[in-house]
Amino acid sequence: MVHNKQGIDMLHGRIWTKVLRFALPVAATGILEQLFNASGIMIVGNFSQSDGTAAVAAVGSNAPVTGLILNLFIGIALGANVVIANAIGRGSREAVRNAVHTSIVTALIGGVIVAIIGELLAGPLLGMLNVTADVFPLALAYLRIYLIGMPVILLYNFETAIFRSIGDTQAPLAVLAISGVLNVTMGLIFVVLFHWGVSGVATATVIANVVSSMILLYRLVHTDAAIHVDLRELGIDWFTLRQILRIALICHQLTADGVDEGLVLLYQPVKFQCIQWLLSASFLPGISSALSIYTNQRGQNLQNHGKNFENVVKWPYQTSQRRKHDGLCHKTGTSGGALRRPGRMHLRPAAGAAAGCEPRCCP
Repeated sequence: MVHNKQGIDMLHGRIWTKVLRFALPVAATGILEQLFNASGIMIVGNFSQSDGTAAVAAVGSNAPVTGLILNLFIGIALGANVVIANAIGRGSREAVRNAVHTSIVTALIGGVIVAIIGELLAGPLLGMLNVTADVFPLALAYLRIYLIGMPVILLYNFETAIFRSIGDTQAPLAVLAISGVLNVTMGLIFVVLFHWGVSGVATATVIANVVSSMILLYRLVHTDAAIHVDLRELGIDWFTLRQILRIALICHQLTADGVDEGLVLLYQPVKFQCIQWLLSASFLPGISSALSIYTNQRGQNLQNHGKNFENVVKWPYQTSQRRKHDGLCHKTGTSGGALRRPGRMHLRPAAGAAAGCEPRCCP
């Protein structure tokens, strides 16, 4: 049995108070992320020694590329979140361990692959976005530095998903606040004092993500919760990875299908969590994510006792079928000198059985 020593216990008690405790830090995290992302544009726009307009355009022109990469891997992290919560609900410690270690390795390997491919395709990608000639060198410098930090950026997002799988949304929020302040501070130092321009903003972003990912990794290594990470056991469990990717594919497909179809599919736990991708507000994603963790952990906790549950559900039907087949009667009092206790089932041949008729329940 997996015991959740940290975070929010999604298996017992009332759901709505847990949803709010889960969702509010998620909402605050989303707001802080938007503010810290905007801070980079404000810094280069106000303090860059070169053309401030070109610097702002350079940072903004990379948003489609970085957003595409991050959304792709945040979807995979969402799949890891669902798989881990599912395993916790089942009480399978081995499945939790496999999912956590697979998620960490997937983030690092995926980040390295994206960094290498991105460095090779950075120029053509910006060309496809029709970036103007005066902005192109600045945008390319920003993108190349940002891609170097992709392994730690993805690692942070996967670690956040791991913590949220046990209902702990406060740790990622606290770490984001620390790294965000560090990001703004270093951005000001690199741009105002060192005059690095957009390269300074990108460098500050990468360093801040290094710090945040290392803090969360330290927490995972030293936690006593089910999501404990043992660096010696890091590796990929291919069955778990297929599960994560399958759920991530559902999330991406649901995102592409649109809001209306997504709302219709809310009753399915996996797609219930993926609906947060369709909502632009910060609070609503936290609500949907909290409900997904609840449904996955609570549902799998029931499935852990599924055999007994199935027997309870099927027992009335099976009993009635046996009564029809065996001529089982429900009598009270006495009949023919045989003692019959009230409320007991008694077996006797049904009328017409001797004539070859099919036994039936006594009238």
